[in-house]
Amino acid sequence: MKRYLRAATFLTAAALGLAACASSQAAATQAAVQDYNGLVSALQSNGVVVEENGQINQPMLNVTGQQITLDGAPVQVYEYASDSVRSEASGLISPDGYLIDKTAVDWAGQPTMWAHGKLLVILIGNYPTAQESLTAVLGEPFIPAQPME
Repeated sequence: MKRYLRAATFLTAAALGLAACASSQAAATQAAVQDYNGLVSALQSNGVVVEENGQINQPMLNVTGQQITLDGAPVQVYEYASDSVRSEASGLISPDGYLIDKTAVDWAGQPTMWAHGKLLVILIGNYPTAQESLTAVLGEPFIPAQPME
């Protein structure tokens, strides 16, 4: 019985240690992603195919963004001059992502948005794998995908 308890205790401790290590590794990856180049690098390090498709301009976001494709999913990445400027910009977005600075946006699909460091990242459409990849390097989205009505 003592052997069983020792083994169970050891296995529990090992599992907790692995979980803490994974959590720590995810936090370190998220801390390293502060700009566009860091995002692309982190995604590629996680095995995600990133295709860069040039610039995009959403006038109400006040910066020129980059269009990328993650394993076929369309993503827009906007890099601001600082965290605080990005914070102000993301504060102008409605909770469902369809209004930006009181301007209606007709997305091609439902938006999911992350605000991290200097970045505002927008995934357009229902792409669970891309959403998981972005969440792994940016943390939870501040505007999660909304159920379609």
